[in-house]
Amino acid sequence: LRFGARGAYSPVPHRLDRVRTRELPRLPTVRERTGLSLSTIWRLERCGDFPEHRRISANVVAWVEEEVTCWIHSKVGEVAV
Repeated sequence: LRFGARGAYSPVPHRLDRVRTRELPRLPTVRERTGLSLSTIWRLERCGDFPEHRRISANVVAWVEEEVTCWIHSKVGEVAV
């Protein structure tokens, strides 16, 4: 436990201040962000052309937000060239 710059109480331990959180969007979010269908996402992933999903529980998969964002940026770069 520590106090912030203005003396305000911060419940976050100091060692966690620098931990970067990772978002794990699930399929509906990935579909919305990319504009791709379910079958296209799976096909591209199998071919190695889309970030791999991670199993986060027995019945749930998600992607690492940073990887999906990088994939989107790479596609925008291809279109712009």
